[in-house]
Amino acid sequence: YGQIVATTESFFVHPDYRKGGTGKLLLGLADHNARGKGAVALMVCAPADSTLDKVLPLWGLRHTNTVYTKALSDG
Repeated sequence: YGQIVATTESFFVHPDYRKGGTGKLLLGLADHNARGKGAVALMVCAPADSTLDKVLPLWGLRHTNTVYTKALSDG
């Protein structure tokens, strides 16, 4: 991009804490930290069809990429 872009693989919040806005708080902290470092964007990965995948657009993020994975072992 030629500019600083912050990325995070995902956010995980234990099920006992998912109803209180903890995930949105974590995203807000990531946003704040990224801005503080001079980032012009924040990219967040979410497992396909997960709760995070469903709520990120509600929190102002836009779907821009899709990641594909290939297992390299039998495990």
